[in-house]
Amino acid sequence: MVDALASEQHVYGGATPGTMTQFRQAEKEYQRSVKEIFKQRRDGKKRFDKVVEKRVDLSHVVDVDRLDSSVGSSSSTTTQWGHINQHGARGSIFLPDNARVYSFSRHPGFYIIRRAIPESLIGRMARDCFTSLVQPPGTTNFNKSHGVKLARVWEAAHDDDMNLVETQDTDCITEWSRNGTGPSAQHFLDNLRWASIGPVYDWTTRRYRVDDAYIPLPDYMAEFSKNIVSVVHALSPDCQQPFAFHPNAALINYYREGDKLCGHRDDAESDQTKPLVSCSLGCPAIFLMGGCDKSMCPTPILLRHGDVAVLSGQARVAYHGVPRIFPEVRKLSVLEDVSPEMEEPYPRDCLVGLEDHPDIKAYLENCRINVSIREVS
Repeated sequence: MVDALASEQHVYGGATPGTMTQFRQAEKEYQRSVKEIFKQRRDGKKRFDKVVEKRVDLSHVVDVDRLDSSVGSSSSTTTQWGHINQHGARGSIFLPDNARVYSFSRHPGFYIIRRAIPESLIGRMARDCFTSLVQPPGTTNFNKSHGVKLARVWEAAHDDDMNLVETQDTDCITEWSRNGTGPSAQHFLDNLRWASIGPVYDWTTRRYRVDDAYIPLPDYMAEFSKNIVSVVHALSPDCQQPFAFHPNAALINYYREGDKLCGHRDDAESDQTKPLVSCSLGCPAIFLMGGCDKSMCPTPILLRHGDVAVLSGQARVAYHGVPRIFPEVRKLSVLEDVSPEMEEPYPRDCLVGLEDHPDIKAYLENCRINVSIREVS
């Protein structure tokens, strides 16, 4: 049941039935947009001067760090998006001491766990997303576009002037060479957008190809997601009932500046009662949490490095998306025409857990990784 305060929520662009949906309007409102500035020359002609980001109003975005609450406490904050409840998590054996758990009255079954990923796990997860989890027989966006099995992209990209050795054999694992005639390894790394772990997800048919070879979900990711589900299950109304969750797959999305993930529902899994555990690494992003269709105003939420979102119950089949990320957020304070409400979503040194991985840390200052872990029958 939608909270009564929903009537006071922000309405995006005044969308009306029969025109653009509220979800699509929200996507347009928050997505990155730039405009070119021209100056008049003495001869009357215009010349290009600079590019500035168009102003975006971030005052309606939920930032749980700005709620009036403290770590380990239980409280409820009334917002234009309904009640946001913080649940006491101090002492949980599954969460870091500084983690905080939030639920949203508008979205039953939806939880945000701030700083949920232990620092000891962050570096391993981030590095695996660029190395071991994007090796053959794993599937990435390059399998279809290039018809090759890419291996060691990260390593080759960090070895100067390495290019793909082109071959007509699509069953051949790639080789890299300074004499290669194909695209550079850096080109592939910059254009990496998704990887499928566990049973292969076919983005065209939106089905899992369970008979294809695949890289299994790492045990530590499965164990971590099961622990997260145990935490939120303890907060649910049916917490007395046993709940089995056996994660065996994940989709990894890689975002760079200007990238977005349009509103969608994760409905390819046969058992929709099993939750999604979505892990955020790197740059902060705006996450839109909607309802069963796109006519409902989505709640915009800021997700940061180390956060986890859980979609269970009604939220499991709700529309959600990511209209933008904030790479190098510190630069927002010097950009022209940028909303001042959220100039610093996170400080430069907040990419915790990556101190021993300076190459990964440098890369994640400009991109975001999302790992959504799930159970596939």
